[in-house]
Amino acid sequence: MKKLALASLVMAMFGAAQIPASADTVWFRTYDVNHDGLWSYPEYVQAETHYYTSHPKVMRVTTEQMRRNFDDLDTGHSGMVKIEQVRTIHDWD
Repeated sequence: MKKLALASLVMAMFGAAQIPASADTVWFRTYDVNHDGLWSYPEYVQAETHYYTSHPKVMRVTTEQMRRNFDDLDTGHSGMVKIEQVRTIHDWD
């Protein structure tokens, strides 16, 4: 639990794109509200909204674009995305 709190603090201070690639798991788990190992669309929106608000120079997306992005990640059309799918959306380097 301490690692999660520390990683969340680091993300808040420096922004998700500036932390090491291993932090994507922490970022995913932070927004996996029901802890099922998947993101629903509302969980995805919450995570992305935080990302965009903490990165003011990142291009904003519309609600419609965010939905399309989620649907693109949801290759199985289950309404849920796995961490492996989410890892493709941000460059952690």
